[in-house]
Amino acid sequence: MASEGPSTKEILLDAVEQTIGADLLKTIQPTDVSNVDQDVKGPAITQAPVCSTQLPVPPVFQAAIERNNGLWDIVVGLKEHIPRWAPGSVIKWAAWRAGFKSQDDADYAAQQLNIAAQKWNEADVGVTFEWVPLAKDATFVLTNGGANGTTLARAFFPNGEDLNYVFVYSYAFSQEWKPHSKSF
Repeated sequence: MASEGPSTKEILLDAVEQTIGADLLKTIQPTDVSNVDQDVKGPAITQAPVCSTQLPVPPVFQAAIERNNGLWDIVVGLKEHIPRWAPGSVIKWAAWRAGFKSQDDADYAAQQLNIAAQKWNEADVGVTFEWVPLAKDATFVLTNGGANGTTLARAFFPNGEDLNYVFVYSYAFSQEWKPHSKSF
C-alpha cells in the first residue's frame, strides 16, 4: 500500500519554514477561555466596522447590483452557488504569533476568535470550530495583516484551498474596537 505523502499545505509550510525560519511560523497554543472576561465594555461604536469576506464584485456585475435600487451588504456567490461547509464539518484553525505587535495582542486575538467560535458551536449551526496547535492541521490560520486603513479583519468563504487566512488588521487593536473584537 502506497503512502499518500505530504499535502500541498505541508509542502508549502515546510518551504516557508526552510526559507524564513521556524520562528515566524510559531503558533499560539489553544487555551481555555472560560476565565476570560467576556463583558469588557469599550467606547460606544459610532461607525459601522469595515470587514472583508469576499473579493470585490467585478465591475460588469456592479451595474446589475445597482439596478436593484441599492447596494448589497453582502454578496454570497452568484446564481445558485452559495459557498458553505458540508454539514458536520469540523473547521480547524490555528493562530500565528508573528506579525502581532506583542505576544499579548496575539494571545488576545486568538482568545477572542476562540470565544466567537465557541458561540458559533453553541448555536449548533451544523459545523464545529476547533482551535488546533499546528497550521498544518488547520483549515485556516488567524494572522496579523498589518495596517489596512479602517478595515478590522478579512475572512474567507468556504473553498477548496488547502489553507486559508483570517487577517486581523492593526485598527482592530485601537481603543475603539479592541473591546468589541469577538463581534467581528
